[in-house]
Amino acid sequence: MASVAKVREARAGARRQALIDAARALFSKQGFHQTGMAELAAASGVKMGQIYRDFGSKDDIIAAICEEDISLLLSDVRLFDDSRAGSPEALRTWIDDYVDHQPRVDQCRMMTEIAAEAGRNPRVAQILVDLESRLLTSLDSTLNAVTNGRIDPIVRLRIVKIMFALNLGLMIQKAAQPGHDSTGILRPAMDLIFGELERLMRHE
Repeated sequence: MASVAKVREARAGARRQALIDAARALFSKQGFHQTGMAELAAASGVKMGQIYRDFGSKDDIIAAICEEDISLLLSDVRLFDDSRAGSPEALRTWIDDYVDHQPRVDQCRMMTEIAAEAGRNPRVAQILVDLESRLLTSLDSTLNAVTNGRIDPIVRLRIVKIMFALNLGLMIQKAAQPGHDSTGILRPAMDLIFGELERLMRHE
């Protein structure tokens, strides 16, 4: 009986994933409002009735996409390893990893679409706020570790908010200009942040 339940659970998971993958491709290509449920059903191979059993609305699908992306991002130990020894060398390595972590063009387009929809849809806006909160909390925890707790929490939070805003802006630019090399902007900005953090660590 348990094995039957596991098989059903696996099938349900595969079905949901097929729909999320199809929605991600369609949403990033033509937007939320231009993508209908019938189109999602055709692209994913999931029947319309089953879509509504798995997801109550397109907002629920957006939420699932955001959850998948944030979970994948937070699993990147290079960016969110708060066990690193606090030192200028550890901070430099973390800054380099942050700069080198570049999202795919389809992820940039998806984030741009979500940000635009947030201005029209309160639920999507809340999804974006929750995503930002989780990411900032993780960045703050890691930055606290790699600076050995020497940076004032208020200053630290301001810095991670700047980092978040830089990345969001560069993702929007990359969505509009896929060939754009965002490291050319992010690298000098993060070097400035590194210099300020190193100064703060020396004078703590």
